[in-house]
This record gives sequence, structure tokens and C-alpha cells, in this order.
Amino acid sequence: FNDDEMLAQYITLVKTLALKLDSSTIHLFYNEQLNTFPLYTESIKLFGASESMVRTAVRTITLSVFKVENKMLRRYLVNDAGARFYFKVVVSFIIRQRDAILVAYNAHNVSLRSSFLSNIIQDALDVLFYIQDVFAIGIQLLNDQLADALLENVATPFLRLLFQKRITMYAVNKGLIQDQSQTQVVHHKEAL
Repeated sequence: FNDDEMLAQYITLVKTLALKLDSSTIHLFYNEQLNTFPLYTESIKLFGASESMVRTAVRTITLSVFKVENKMLRRYLVNDAGARFYFKVVVSFIIRQRDAILVAYNAHNVSLRSSFLSNIIQDALDVLFYIQDVFAIGIQLLNDQLADALLENVATPFLRLLFQKRITMYAVNKGLIQDQSQTQVVHHKEAL
């Protein structure tokens, strides 16, 4: 969408439709024969939109879709709709927010840094609460895919960095390596 106003109207319409979804209305939007669900697939494409209202609407739409009790739909979400890919997009958004927080924190302009940090932190918190909401729905296969995305893209790199620093410090203390700073730079780049 090139027009922000049109995008806002579109996503509001789609969100309104999604909020009406249940086991009796899902057949109006999910085509079991063709195995397509444009209301969902087109919405998740907008998760990374620059406008926070659009991102919030996408989260609302996906939560509404995830809550619908329909075996074919759930199979579609887990297998065909790329929930695994979608959750990686969600997690990568958190990583981008983390990086933006670090950049803003190190900025020299204190007043700009404060307002910018506030907005970024609020966006990150919104996504973390969204993740909590997805887990709370209780669909084990979706939860597994979300947990995998979090482990693979957030927890594992963090733990790798943490343990590599500890191992490097141990090796320097034992005299096994000479240049600690060189090793830490390499490990930090690998973890990111």
C-alpha cells in the first residue's frame, strides 16, 4: 500500500472481519478445497508495517484466527500457512527493536533518546505481550513453533555469547590464549 489512509481502512476492515470469526463463520474466509485463507495470509504480510496501528491490527487478526476451533484451519496454520515463518518474522521484529534500543541508548542527544526509547520499548513490550497471548491460546503445535523461533533466534544466540565470553575469560586466565579482545569481537559477531 502506498497510501497510509487506504492501508488503515483496509486493515480496520480485515480486523473487523477477523473479530467475527468462529467455527461457523470461518468457512466464509478459509477455503478448505483450495487450502487458502487470504484474510490471514495477506494480513501477516503487514506485520512489519511502519505504522504501529497496522502492526497492532495484524496481531489482533492473527489471535482471532488462532482462536477459531477448526481442525482443517489449524492444520493449515501449522503446516501450510507458514506459522513457523510468521513467528520468525515476529521474533526478528523483537531483535530489531532490541538493536534499536541499544542504538538509542548510546545516542548523544538525551531528549531525542528518551522519547525514541520510550516508543521502541513500548513496541517491543506489545509484541512480548502478543507472544504471551499466543501461548495462552494453548494450541500446542503453534506454541512449539513459536518457542522454536524464540529459542533459535533469541535465546540460543544470547546463551552462545554468554558462554563464549565465559570460556574466553577462563582461557585467558589459564594462559591458554593471549588476546581476549580479539576473541570477544569474533564471538560477538557470530552471536548476532
